[in-house]
Amino acid sequence: MTLLALDQLRIDDLEGQVLCEGWSVSTGRSAVALVGDFSPLSQLLLGRAEQVAGSAQIAGMPARQGVRDGSVGVASSELPLPPSWTVERYLQEAASMLGWSGRGAKDLANNILQRLTLAHLCTRRFETLAAVDVRFVQLAAALLSSPQTLFLHEPFSDLDSASADAFDARLALAAEGRNLLLTAKAIAATGRERAALSRCDSVVLRTTAGLRAGGQELLDSTAGVRLIVARNAAALLEGLRARGLGAEAMSPTDEGRPSELRVDAADAAQLDALVAAAIEADAPLLELVPLQGLDA
Repeated sequence: MTLLALDQLRIDDLEGQVLCEGWSVSTGRSAVALVGDFSPLSQLLLGRAEQVAGSAQIAGMPARQGVRDGSVGVASSELPLPPSWTVERYLQEAASMLGWSGRGAKDLANNILQRLTLAHLCTRRFETLAAVDVRFVQLAAALLSSPQTLFLHEPFSDLDSASADAFDARLALAAEGRNLLLTAKAIAATGRERAALSRCDSVVLRTTAGLRAGGQELLDSTAGVRLIVARNAAALLEGLRARGLGAEAMSPTDEGRPSELRVDAADAAQLDALVAAAIEADAPLLELVPLQGLDA
């Protein structure tokens, strides 16, 4: 069985704007790391975008049908969370929408929280939760249908190291005996996100040349990185070159507008130097995407 199969897939938002077109890839046995902007696929699975052409299959089933049937559970930060609701109420309401009775919905919600060692969150209101706690609840909600496959959209984004450790521990519990599709904005050099990506048996990179599938070598090879910086791109270029990193501007470095740079940084030490230069130049990084051979 192929876990993820996309064939000339086109996805439009609900207003008809094209989100992606021509996506084709077939890969994965049980776990696939999707690196790059895969928000169109997330939007499709959440029912916030439409499949206009081609096909998208997860574990041999049309992707949206899999979500509706409960064989694919989706954990995404894009799901609305009523701030005054408790975690228990939210999960019970979600279980009720899956057809569980009042008592059955409560038992299901509590059982999943206990399995993920999250029972302490049961009576907490969303407005009191830390970011990682919200991610925990989104993961718990994705398990309510006892899915065969979990789809997690950028679950490690904006988490500090300790929070990422805590989330990865729950992810290991949730993914036991299940297929996993895990998206990330970019290839993390180190840390729990990198560890989670490395546990996948296949990798798909979204590059400027399209979707590129392969094994772990895609996580370990890079031809540099592409940066989008909010401001002070010229100062950042100077700082990068002072640290011995090759860098060039790919768009005008006018002050007051975002600029695109290409940097010859490949390993963790060079990425650390890149981040240090950005901080020194007051050049906030809006995007950092590893470039592979097809982009170079």
